[in-house]
Amino acid sequence: MRKLLHRVSGLMSMVLLMSMVVSCNKLDISDHEIKFSADGGTKTFTASSETLFVGLKDIQTHAFMIMNSQDDWDKYPFTVEGTWFVIDRENATTFSITAEPNNSGATRGFIIYLEDDSFYDEITVYQKD
Repeated sequence: MRKLLHRVSGLMSMVLLMSMVVSCNKLDISDHEIKFSADGGTKTFTASSETLFVGLKDIQTHAFMIMNSQDDWDKYPFTVEGTWFVIDRENATTFSITAEPNNSGATRGFIIYLEDDSFYDEITVYQKD
């Protein structure tokens, strides 16, 4: 019985350590969720380092869009235009998102994927109907 408890204890310690390592692989981003009203507007988020802007995934359609070639991920300023939003990379650490008014009758959104060497993170953007 002691051997079993020792094994379970060791396994739990390993799982805890692995979860701590995985949770540390996040970028220091000012907002992980950005919400717009139906009226739209502009909001800004920042990252603590020169973050690579990897891509977007539409929450409704699950369509994924690579932002630009790997050689251009760290270039700025640049602009990404979606059907109802615009993302501007203003400098190495600052991004702004502008959303048009939402008259669609449905909530819409997307996920922004960011990377910096071995660190990664994502930001979920929603706009109410």
